Order: sequence, then structure tokens, then C-alpha cells
Amino acid sequence: MDLPTIISVYFGLLLVGVLLSGLIGFYFSRKLNSNLKGFIVLITLSVLLFASSIWWFHITSTAAFIGTISWLSYIGMVVILYPIYLMLAWFLIQKVNKNYLFQ
Repeated sequence: MDLPTIISVYFGLLLVGVLLSGLIGFYFSRKLNSNLKGFIVLITLSVLLFASSIWWFHITSTAAFIGTISWLSYIGMVVILYPIYLMLAWFLIQKVNKNYLFQ
């Protein structure tokens, strides 16, 4: 694989992980009527998918001989965005369940 394809697949995997963990976390928070339990499911699933995406990117980029600086910048960008995603997910879970519980 060439470098642009590897990077596109990497960010595609991360996007699928965000959507999948977010939807499952929201489902569990509604099903269990607990923001905290849904958020714990979201964190657990997102950490597993995040780690597997980084592992795949490491293996694939090593085979493609990507440079260290660019590899660190792609991983660093995701590590910086991950806490922002978690904060946004927490506020969305609270908002969705608050509106759901009062209907």
C-alpha cells in the first residue's frame, strides 16, 4: 500500500471506531437509564478500537517505511483529539438521556 492509502484507511478506521463506540454507548446509556454506565461502555469500546487502529497503523506503516516524525504526528493528532471526543460524548450522552427521560 502507498502512504496516502494507508493514512486514508487509518482515519477511516478511526471514524468507524468513533461512530461504532458512540452508537453503542448511547444505546447502553438509554437501555440501562444510566449516563455513567453508557459512558463506561463507550470508553471501553473506544479504547479497544483506538488501540487496534494504532496497532494496525504501526504494522502497516512499518511495512511501507513511513518516517518517524510523520508517524508520530498522525498518532499525536489522534491522541490530542481523543479527550475532546470523550468530553463531547459525555455531554451528548447527558443531553440525550435528559431529553429522553422527560418524554
